Amino acid sequence: MEPGHGRGGHVTVPRRSERDRDVGQGRSSRRRCSAACLRRGHSRDRRRVAREGRDSRRRGEPAPHLPRFDPRRRRHAGRSRSGREQPEDRSGHRVSRPGRRWAAVLAAAALVALPASAAAAASVDDGLWYIDAFKVPAAWDAGLTGEGLTIAVIDTPLYTGLPALADADITVREPSFCYVDGEAVPATSSDALTASHGTNVLALLAGNGVGAGGNPGVTGIAPDAKYLFYTAAIDVPEDGSGFDNSGIECLDENGDKQASIVRAMEEAIDDGADIISISLGGSGGTGADDVILRAQREGVIIVSGVPNTLVEDFEEIWPGRANSVVAVNAIGADATVQTTDGVTNSFSRVTVAGPGLGMLWYGGDATDDWDVPVLADGTSLATPVTAGFIGLVKQKYPDATSNQILQSLIHNTGTGNPDLNYDDAYGYGIVSLTTMLATDPSSYPDENPLIDASGDRMPLAVDFADDAEQPQPSASDAPTAGEDTPAADITPLVIGGVVIGLVVLAALIITIVVLARRKTTSPTSASRNSGGE
Repeated sequence: MEPGHGRGGHVTVPRRSERDRDVGQGRSSRRRCSAACLRRGHSRDRRRVAREGRDSRRRGEPAPHLPRFDPRRRRHAGRSRSGREQPEDRSGHRVSRPGRRWAAVLAAAALVALPASAAAAASVDDGLWYIDAFKVPAAWDAGLTGEGLTIAVIDTPLYTGLPALADADITVREPSFCYVDGEAVPATSSDALTASHGTNVLALLAGNGVGAGGNPGVTGIAPDAKYLFYTAAIDVPEDGSGFDNSGIECLDENGDKQASIVRAMEEAIDDGADIISISLGGSGGTGADDVILRAQREGVIIVSGVPNTLVEDFEEIWPGRANSVVAVNAIGADATVQTTDGVTNSFSRVTVAGPGLGMLWYGGDATDDWDVPVLADGTSLATPVTAGFIGLVKQKYPDATSNQILQSLIHNTGTGNPDLNYDDAYGYGIVSLTTMLATDPSSYPDENPLIDASGDRMPLAVDFADDAEQPQPSASDAPTAGEDTPAADITPLVIGGVVIGLVVLAALIITIVVLARRKTTSPTSASRNSGGE
């Protein structure tokens, strides 16, 4: 379709060897050697680089120690008075500031309740605990790296210069779906404030583990998959303070709000996506039900997140609330779901809980550059990790239908959930890569278990049944920029719920930005089984 009809072009991101390197020039010689291996394009070398830091810890070498700090002990928000690591109570409260600037608050990390082998191999403090805790290297060693899969990511702008994305197979839809003053906004950006969200979300899927300046790098679950990237939201804060919830929007060329996530999903399906990872939430808009029905009809799995706080109404967050969609809550290394003022974040439509607290992150308000690693929390991070797990299962069992893959997802949480026990915080339990990989999904019914026929969740179950019996509509039936699309407010699920704190190296003075308050509580129900077991 021509650009005037709402469709954009696609630009394949060049590999790092084909473009200037504007980040990470200070890496050690071992990092440079690893990067050279990556440029040769060998999957085994990529997996070796991704595990390089963890292997050093197994040999007894110290891992980077990345303590968190409690800003309530600071005289000024964003300035630490000492380099002392704070107690591990993970409690915190919002600190008000005038206007629309976010408070600086951070909770200390708790130690992990993980299998002994995982706890010995990985450090919570480096933000990569999820790799060993969920035994991802074992899947890589079995050849399950995402090869042959096409995964779409719909998010905010992408910074293609992140070292962790140097060798990833990424195709970016240019321009974005968003306009400012009638001009199309590029889908890529080097600005750390506006591009950090989309960049880190993609890195949790495609990252090779290489960081800037010898720091740890974001490690993705499925580094060898093909990625399609669509920018469906931008940040335009009125006070110039950077990435915050106040300026998230995506206007059309006429300056009106539009259903940009819907449009991006339509294009992702057109472009052959097997899985769509969406760490954004909005009101939906015209075509919202239709694109969900189409994804189900064509076997495309949609993974999204639940809100990061109980203040937000999950009924207002689309596509996470939609029937048939995988809705993910976030847990930390101690298997505890994030909280709001000490109350566990529980929603009636959670599908599973996945790793999303204490995760490695680059860029954003905390640093305003791409060279300093930080730790972050949010369902925005749990969403791509869960999507990656689903992708590896899909790679191992290519003959299983998407419906059967979803059956396996909910039947094989923790060490197994054959009776489909359910909890409003954990859903059917903590997602388990190992348990899913050990079970052939083709033994399950070819029915989407996430289509709820008991309530008014949209689209209705009857809509799915009717859609399956109707002739398939063409892609041209999707709404375009020229059609009447109602306002669709967009909220990245990390905003309002992510905790971003600087990784402290040596005597580095830290700045911490926290966009939510939370307090650890004990997990409930049998769902507290670790996904790594």
